Amino acid sequence: MGTLTKKRILLVGKLPPPIGGVTVHVQRLVSVLSSTYSDMFELEFYDLKCFEVWRYIFAIRSSDIIHIHSSSPYLRLLSVLLCRLFNKRSFVTVHGDLGRFGGLKNMTDLLAIKLSSFPILLNAKSFKLGSRLNTNAVLSSAFISSESKKDLQDVTVEEIYELKKSRILFATNAYAVSFDKNDKGIYGIFDLLTIFGSSNGVGLVISDPSSSYRNEINKRGVTVPGNVVMISYQHDFNSVLDLVDGFIRNTTTDGDSISVHEALYKNKLTLCSSCVDRPKGAVVYQNLDELREILKCPDELSVAAYVMPNSVQQLVRLYLT
Repeated sequence: MGTLTKKRILLVGKLPPPIGGVTVHVQRLVSVLSSTYSDMFELEFYDLKCFEVWRYIFAIRSSDIIHIHSSSPYLRLLSVLLCRLFNKRSFVTVHGDLGRFGGLKNMTDLLAIKLSSFPILLNAKSFKLGSRLNTNAVLSSAFISSESKKDLQDVTVEEIYELKKSRILFATNAYAVSFDKNDKGIYGIFDLLTIFGSSNGVGLVISDPSSSYRNEINKRGVTVPGNVVMISYQHDFNSVLDLVDGFIRNTTTDGDSISVHEALYKNKLTLCSSCVDRPKGAVVYQNLDELREILKCPDELSVAAYVMPNSVQQLVRLYLT
């Protein structure tokens, strides 16, 4: 009997640092494919931090499957066109909300979806749009579970424990100060500072690994309330979730937030804005007034049980088709 020829997969993206939803997903995907599926696939990682056009073209030509994880619509389209030129199968994971850009970026993004072999969309709204453009569109999740690294500084852990003594403690996170197409802050951090500054019985830990929100707060002269702790150094957000009671995802746009899944996976009370559909188990609020009301008695909420997605197995099946 002949030996099974391994499919050559080129994973295209970036690894932490900086820590963000896309880089964490890519890191975990590389890890699980390398450790669990090495008998099925020959894996190569192309680091977009060191992008060179000719080296990228050669990497695509040398692979069977190209899986693109990039937030740039232009790079997505370039990658898909190169795959079509060399008769390679292209997988494009859209980590944000499809259609979130304006003008030329949106047109470019939609064309990349239309021309890719398998566009992978992370929420129902994006999938509805993507499936109209490409019948091979797939609805999936970006979540791959991982153990906490326990990398918080001792002084941070002490601050969190002190805050938790008399309060129900929530966490939120933001990779960088970012704005949507309407120039609203994507992560809603300043809204949360206002809400928690006037809320009793609750506290907030802000995961700010790039320090960009700390810098923006200082720039604006905003006072951080006494019931808020900011962590403005590189760390694993899982380590924060282990120490708090709940998680808030107060975004104006989203894909399929890894942090939401991580919080639900750890049985944390998870509050999410309604900008996209959210996993079963999350408590979805429509506006900030509704969030304020929830925070008055968060321990009285009853939530549905979380169902963990099988995203890696789903990807492997697609790779093998």
